[in-house]
Amino acid sequence: MEYLCDDLIYILFAVYQKAPHVLVTNKHINDMFNVKINECYCINNNSNHDIYYKNYDCIWNNDLIYVDGNKVLFFCKKFVTHRVCSAAINHYGISLEYVPEKLKTPELCLAAVTESGYALRYVPEHLRTYELYLAAVTNYGYSLEYVPLKLTTPEICLAAVTESGYALQYVPENLRTRELCLAAVTKSGGVLYHVPDNIQDYNLCLAAVTQNCLALQSVPEHLISPELCLIAVTHNGNALNYVPAKLKTHKLCSIAVTQNVFALRYVPKHLKNI
Repeated sequence: MEYLCDDLIYILFAVYQKAPHVLVTNKHINDMFNVKINECYCINNNSNHDIYYKNYDCIWNNDLIYVDGNKVLFFCKKFVTHRVCSAAINHYGISLEYVPEKLKTPELCLAAVTESGYALRYVPEHLRTYELYLAAVTNYGYSLEYVPLKLTTPEICLAAVTESGYALQYVPENLRTRELCLAAVTKSGGVLYHVPDNIQDYNLCLAAVTQNCLALQSVPEHLISPELCLIAVTHNGNALNYVPAKLKTHKLCSIAVTQNVFALRYVPKHLKNI
């Protein structure tokens, strides 16, 4: 008979002793086995011990698997149905790793990567569709690394860098347009060093430095202006390190040191005595 507790299920573990320290409440045990116990826990997964119950006999057997999270359940393998796996994945997509291959359906895999794009690595190759890749990168931009070149479209790339600008490193050179790069640096300014030189302009660099002041180090010197330097040191005095010597004024250095006293090491000697 299929069993599914009403409590939330977060992550599905197989029987390979991969469970971390697990606390199972007495309510879960009462619901599952109709027994009364006060407390139980799982010993270290490298231990030869399994589940022990304080002041009670152990009822562990090798047919159990774990479901771990803020609330924890465990139950027999025969209860690992599509319904149980679906419940686990809806709350923690990476649990797809522990779903039996025969239960991995297109719908289940899509639900997994929608909840956590990282789960893409656990999707069988024959189930990896364009729709699934798009869902994965929309949730976790770094998943773009695993998208086949033939399916790497501007749409997928934009979705990836919108979620994480650093996904730009996995965008093919021929797809790194100004629009795409602007979206990437607006999300993660530090990714400016992945923007092709022929695309970098002042406004794009301004967006990058505004998002991440330390992106100033990746701005071509001919595009560095007093405005960019002021924005950078106002947010992080140590950005003074990336300001060209000719733009280090007493006022700028004073702002940098006020923001972070350790920026004093980047102040020219002739300005320290003013």
